[in-house]
Amino acid sequence: MSRYVFTSTQHAVDVEVDRASQVIELEVPELLGLWGTGDSASSARLSPTLPGLSQRWGWAPLMAFSFKAKAFDDGLSAAIDLLAQAGAPGLPGKRGLLEALYGALRPRATASSDGALERTLALLHTALTLTGEFAESDRNLRLLGMKRLRDFEADPAVSRPLGFYAWSPRLRAVFKQDRLLQEVLEGGVAELLRQALQSDAGLSRAYQAHLSLMWGLSNRPSRRPVDGDGPERCFFPPSDSHEGRLVERLFQDVAPPEGFQLVDELVLRIRDGRLETTPAPEAGWYDHQFHALTPLLVPERMPESSRLVCGPHYRGELEQQFRALFGLTRETHVKQLAVAAGGPPPILLSPRLTVEPLAEAYLRRAESYRFVRSLLTRTVGAQALSSVGRETPEGPSLEDSLFGELVWMEQLFRGAHAIAREELGFEAVPEALLPAATLTRRWLRSWTQDPDLQRDSRMVVPLFFDPVRRKTKALAVLGFQATAVHASFLAEPEVRLHPHPGPRRESEVLFTPSSHVTVRPVCVEVYVSQVPDRESFRALCEQHGGPEAIARALESAPPATGVG
Repeated sequence: MSRYVFTSTQHAVDVEVDRASQVIELEVPELLGLWGTGDSASSARLSPTLPGLSQRWGWAPLMAFSFKAKAFDDGLSAAIDLLAQAGAPGLPGKRGLLEALYGALRPRATASSDGALERTLALLHTALTLTGEFAESDRNLRLLGMKRLRDFEADPAVSRPLGFYAWSPRLRAVFKQDRLLQEVLEGGVAELLRQALQSDAGLSRAYQAHLSLMWGLSNRPSRRPVDGDGPERCFFPPSDSHEGRLVERLFQDVAPPEGFQLVDELVLRIRDGRLETTPAPEAGWYDHQFHALTPLLVPERMPESSRLVCGPHYRGELEQQFRALFGLTRETHVKQLAVAAGGPPPILLSPRLTVEPLAEAYLRRAESYRFVRSLLTRTVGAQALSSVGRETPEGPSLEDSLFGELVWMEQLFRGAHAIAREELGFEAVPEALLPAATLTRRWLRSWTQDPDLQRDSRMVVPLFFDPVRRKTKALAVLGFQATAVHASFLAEPEVRLHPHPGPRRESEVLFTPSSHVTVRPVCVEVYVSQVPDRESFRALCEQHGGPEAIARALESAPPATGVG
């Protein structure tokens, strides 16, 4: 049971509110725009950051936590990629693994070497030259490596670094190396690599450790590794996903029809139960993160639904948030509660919410951080995680170690879960979660000043390649708008008044909505000739301003001719 007492100075009375019986409804205003400004979703200029949206939040929206998580997740992934490349006490470096494989195969190269061995060495030589200098005395092997590199760079859809990988030369190099090694290998090349791995137990263990880390951080593989059997083997196989399997299943033999929207299909299948997102035992972090988003689409199925009712228009806003953290916008209405006139001023009680009360979404995100911390502790080692900070666009973070921040992020979301449940009236924050709730409340006091939330979050991510159109279907997050949300009681909490000593005046208790702001990401799915990096895309957004103009410019951008 969760209750609180506050003093109404206007009425000389203590008001005790027992939340055990309350049910809160969340709904958004009917008018377009925020606070009656009349801005429309199609013409309003968009804010690139959350703090710039409003000065009247009333609560910390789920998107604040989500963008904090996005900034941390980028930095964590970048730091782990660099750590895996260089090596850690419990994990030999990727570059060292490639050098050792090259060293194992190189002595077999002679003037009469078969083509498969030369192509294998050219692949390894190219991967090594992408991340640093690598000496090779044989001119023919150097030329083969140079040709392999030119062929790879000529396809920017594969070789162009996207997302946080554009932060630094080291990250760009790791991106290209790993993308090169994701390509399906011809049988002879795959077999030579398998033989080299099997001939050295240390190399085989190092290879398996990197596969385990990659698939744990992303998801299970969509193709076979080189030390397995069968066709379509890759050195570092790419990972599977719900959306990838869906596209393959729907369009294995036909092109996507005009107007097909992948995120629409995902939303439909999650809601009707055809797409189950609970992570399987072998699932990676990506499935855990995807699972953490689905409460936005089906809030009525979440544990807090007995105390929280999401109105139909607010559900539309939650769907829009899902689309951005995986879409489209929807704007809705608000109802106004009149204040009774006459007599002493009433005591106005409204839902007290300091976080957007989507408790299960916070809990699932916390569980995803617990999962990845356990994974990284097993594979990379706690010592290595404690020795480096996460990467940021400005360079490595000096504030805390990766291990410390992983613990902090888990506690931030566990605290948000406990606070949301308390404010919905389920129970007071359990004693075991008081430190986490204290951490979260401390962050909430100044969350709009968090440097991670000050960063521009606009980006484009590829979804799938359409071989008929010869274009990539991409999801573009164009910017953000603010949407007002009114929280009102459907079932009112029990209220007991404790008047102060002295003259008494009977006061009426009126239940009124509380006003908050949630985030409406503006997103579009478009076909593009090339997926722009963050810097190019943000420049295009600034140039064209409105969502429709940005989308047209994105679709009409010419393809790249190659990347050096």
